[in-house]
Amino acid sequence: MALTRTEIEILIKARDEAKGTFDNLNTVVKNVGKSSEDSGRGLDRLGQGARGAGAGAIAAGVALGNLAGVVARNLVSGFRDTIQAANRLDAGLIGLSSVATAFGQDAEKAKAAAADLAKDGLLSVGDAEFQRRCLGRMEELGSAGRTVLFVSHQLSAIAQLCDRALQINGGKIVQDGQPAEVIAHYLHQTHSAGVERVWDSEEAAPGDHLAKIMSVRVLPHEGMPPGIMDVRLPIGIEIVFRVLEWGKPVFPKIKVLDRESTIAFNAMDTDERWHEPTPPGEYAATAWIPGNLLNEGAVSGEVAICSIDFPKLEHHAAVYEAVSFEILDPGEGDSARGAFGGQWKGVVRPLLEWTCDRT
Repeated sequence: MALTRTEIEILIKARDEAKGTFDNLNTVVKNVGKSSEDSGRGLDRLGQGARGAGAGAIAAGVALGNLAGVVARNLVSGFRDTIQAANRLDAGLIGLSSVATAFGQDAEKAKAAAADLAKDGLLSVGDAEFQRRCLGRMEELGSAGRTVLFVSHQLSAIAQLCDRALQINGGKIVQDGQPAEVIAHYLHQTHSAGVERVWDSEEAAPGDHLAKIMSVRVLPHEGMPPGIMDVRLPIGIEIVFRVLEWGKPVFPKIKVLDRESTIAFNAMDTDERWHEPTPPGEYAATAWIPGNLLNEGAVSGEVAICSIDFPKLEHHAAVYEAVSFEILDPGEGDSARGAFGGQWKGVVRPLLEWTCDRT
């Protein structure tokens, strides 16, 4: 059963109004997970606290199907560091029915609420196996014709699971459509630069008397939304520039940074064609970043047209934060992450060649 836009907005509003009712549970929930030994006792206290939460909270949850989701979010917060408790949740979905039943709900209503509402945070706890079970369970529910409301900032999971996406800001829906369109809209809003910059005239273009940058763009990956790049594929950054007069040999250069502005690397075109003075004219140069090199997440690129002024480079034209894009891992096991479902740390995540001999 598909949720309408109005129903989703009502659900969001109800969630915010009901949140205060459940604040008295947070202390009990937060105490769960101090150690694996007292996890069971913590669950018992949670059930006792739940039964005393009040008829008003029960009515809000039953009427709007939001109760199980709120409890799920509190459970996730309380069990953040307890894998045993995460396993008891059975991928964060089936366990919702038993928790909801503790509030006095009818078992069938509890199961329906658990099946139809997957709250945020489920993929932020547990190990890789727990996350895979979460995703697998949600895919099963979707394939069976059930509606799963999946709230997440993990763009790769949204692209993998959903056939409809909504962007919510301040409790209001600001974008509703195909996941590719909504993800592109979200990235355009959150990134300081887009996937393309164009200057229509030499007067407006950045540069000096020798060279001007006319455009910069990230070449798209087939089948991916604009600005979303498959970590396994080469990523092309194209620079179109004009050499205005005879002078020094010039060459294109890029700098790649992560979302914290940590420099991943600098790279320049070292081909012999740039060793001699560059004839005036327009050029299109593309830097190809190898697949399985950069890590997942937001990436920005700076571009420049330079000449060598030893021991430094002279920048004749430069654009800082020229382009930005998001790198995603489809999670099919053939990237540098392999079968590991978690997140690697670091700016780069190369797929290395390994040798191994049994000794």
